[in-house]
Amino acid sequence: MKTTKYYIIISLFLSVLMLSGCRKDDRPANLNTDTNNIVFLLGENVKYFGLINTGNEVMNFQIKTADNLIETYPSEGSIGFNDLARIEVKINTSGLDYGLHESYITVSSNGGTQTIGIQIFIPLPSPAKLWWDIDYIKIPTSSDKDFITIKNDGQETLNYTLTTLPNNSWMNLSSSEGSLDAGEEDKIWINVDRSGLSNDLYSGIVKINSNGGNGEVKIDMEVGVYSVSFFNPTYTKINIRVPGEGNKTIPVLNRVNYLFDSNPGNIIYTATTKGETTGNQTLGLLISWDENIDLSGETSPIYDL
Repeated sequence: MKTTKYYIIISLFLSVLMLSGCRKDDRPANLNTDTNNIVFLLGENVKYFGLINTGNEVMNFQIKTADNLIETYPSEGSIGFNDLARIEVKINTSGLDYGLHESYITVSSNGGTQTIGIQIFIPLPSPAKLWWDIDYIKIPTSSDKDFITIKNDGQETLNYTLTTLPNNSWMNLSSSEGSLDAGEEDKIWINVDRSGLSNDLYSGIVKINSNGGNGEVKIDMEVGVYSVSFFNPTYTKINIRVPGEGNKTIPVLNRVNYLFDSNPGNIIYTATTKGETTGNQTLGLLISWDENIDLSGETSPIYDL
């Protein structure tokens, strides 16, 4: 009697185990995606999403796109339990107007179907924007040219013109106008002619006018002299003294030059600066410093103080 009951209990227990094992091992394929929406912004044309099979059965999938704006790779495949398929989504925006464009991708499988929305945003182009690489050029006695690089940092076409001031014969440009598409750049050469000029440091300006802003580049040209330039990068004026060459005041964000017949080998300078109110009242401390500069091997040096 006890033996019969024992066998009945064992049989029931084994049946439960077999039934629960079948339910677990035979879990059907089940489709999951790691997103249900993909957004493409300016400059983006490739993105990715993942497919996951959370069932034990092999999942076969197919991907269809709603239109020709979208391509996917791969467009079909098979993945096992807890496997991940990485899907590439590529868009073609040629011919699309500005604004928001919507489409979708459908993923079909023996583990279910899911739809992924696609949004493509094409903003209006940014206006032309002028960029130039330098604000000051000094052409030493040993050279007869230098250049300015002009670039369009916007998306619309940049149209520009260049003029020289004063209008004289010693400075001319390789080009006085041009047009640049987005990201393009031009190199404008500044050619100088010293014919008939006496020894001195000559100054001029190259003005840049464009539909993306305006700018200017200050030009100094040596003729038979050696110049040392000091630039004031601060927002207070700097007083500078070079023994034997005199005192000078450097305006805010500007420069002064000391001229020599030839390279003096080295110079000593003393500089001071202080904060001032609009009424010339001192603010804060007076700052003073000096330096001995070795000019050996230097050609027309420019120093930031």
